Amino acid sequence: MDYETKSLPAQTYLYVSRECAFDGASIASAMDSAMEELINGLISDGIAPASPPITVYHEMGGDKLRFQAGIFVQGEDAAKATAPLKIGELPEGEAATATHVGSYADLNGSHKALWAAMEQDGHTLGWPVWEHYIDDPRETEEASRRTTLWRMIG
Repeated sequence: MDYETKSLPAQTYLYVSRECAFDGASIASAMDSAMEELINGLISDGIAPASPPITVYHEMGGDKLRFQAGIFVQGEDAAKATAPLKIGELPEGEAATATHVGSYADLNGSHKALWAAMEQDGHTLGWPVWEHYIDDPRETEEASRRTTLWRMIG
């Protein structure tokens, strides 16, 4: 898989957490409810998103998937957040990135391809891992949806 590395600043985001079984239907249901809760929280708190939605993973594996459905915000807006929204920060540092085009159901395969390419090039796989959903699924055909994959190095 083709990828590039970038040096990133720390990035503040607001999120809601979810845990679900590691299967397509459970992930889709948990993701939908998390995104709805996130957007409703942003609207309620009067916070403008600074990006399309993201999902952050601090671990993967096993039979459960734990994730944070979030959105990047300006630092001053993060202070306005109320429950259920929580404040998170992606760390400063080097990260690998690649673009997945297609169904969200195929993201796991793209993550694995990125990680294999990173390891082949001698990079140490770090955490967190995150997805940045570039296209609105309500407006973009499934086969054309772009998702940027990220993984910290080190």
